[in-house]
Amino acid sequence: MTWTLIGWTALMGVWIVAGAATATGDAKNCGPLTQKACNDASDAGTAIGVGLLVFLWFMGFVVLGLVWFMSRPKT
Repeated sequence: MTWTLIGWTALMGVWIVAGAATATGDAKNCGPLTQKACNDASDAGTAIGVGLLVFLWFMGFVVLGLVWFMSRPKT
């Protein structure tokens, strides 16, 4: 179970870094928005996505941590 926790944390860490790296600051197809407003909206979307990934990691870590705690040997 320890390796599962390490794997979960590594997987989510890579996913969070990759999600944060997608913020290019050069949004396209803005429609009626100005370029600055479009870039700000794109950055806000990236921040929301990364925040949700951090929340998902934390919830998974709590569940896996409880499973690890309850299934470890009693020595």
